[in-house]
Amino acid sequence: MKAVLKSRRSWLGKATGAGLGFLSGGPVGLVIGAVAGHLVDRVSDRSAAPGVVFRQDHIDGLFRLSGHLAKADGHISKEEIHEATRLMDKLRLEPSRRQQAIRFFNDGKAPLYRPDRDLYSLNASLSGLDKEVLLSLLLRLAYADKTLQPAEIRVLKRVCDVFGVSAIRYLWLKNRARVGYDWLSEPRILPETRFRLRRGKEGSAVQNAYSVLGLEPDVSDADLKITYRRRMSEFHPDKLHARGASVADINRAKEKAQTIQTAYNLLRKHRRGER
Repeated sequence: MKAVLKSRRSWLGKATGAGLGFLSGGPVGLVIGAVAGHLVDRVSDRSAAPGVVFRQDHIDGLFRLSGHLAKADGHISKEEIHEATRLMDKLRLEPSRRQQAIRFFNDGKAPLYRPDRDLYSLNASLSGLDKEVLLSLLLRLAYADKTLQPAEIRVLKRVCDVFGVSAIRYLWLKNRARVGYDWLSEPRILPETRFRLRRGKEGSAVQNAYSVLGLEPDVSDADLKITYRRRMSEFHPDKLHARGASVADINRAKEKAQTIQTAYNLLRKHRRGER
């Protein structure tokens, strides 16, 4: 898919956050949005995650769906504004495209907006893995204020229905979003031999490993193994080939499988050391 990678100036986060804030909360929202945008500006030098790119029409649909989801419970929180602004920053939208994204977000939160047109269009043009990335971005937005409301769950379930995402798969993606996993900043776990970290850094590596598997630290050893095996099976090249996945999708799946394997090895070693 065509990448959207444009340079941006340090004021873009503030302007975008203020725009979204004004749309959802008037003058007060403008101030909140500008503050959120300032936080985005502070991390604007970080590069976008490799391997996650969307065509322009995909991005348009994503922001309409984001506006619809954020408004589903009747109001848009400052955390949801911050998350939408963060997404624009990660996608590195140029000024004109950021303004369009704000407009599409606003279109999506309008009472007359119906998401099915965008959902069916995205379903026809995205690969299976890219649909999961898009669903995960929506889940992050829904969890921006730490809870899922019934209206938000209904929207997300409709996305799953159109995209053909199973209930089990949805629960797994939801759990990853809940613990803060970010597809646009996917942790690149190094080979296990590189995890000889100082005590002060070990906790971060272990937490990343749990996030990769979509699990909490208190998971049992048995459930850890079950999840690991299921995740490895999901990204098995033969299964993806049978589903008609592209070569690019299969290569990405191999990378994810390697990341899962390394995360599991790290957690097994970590848990043995705790006993």
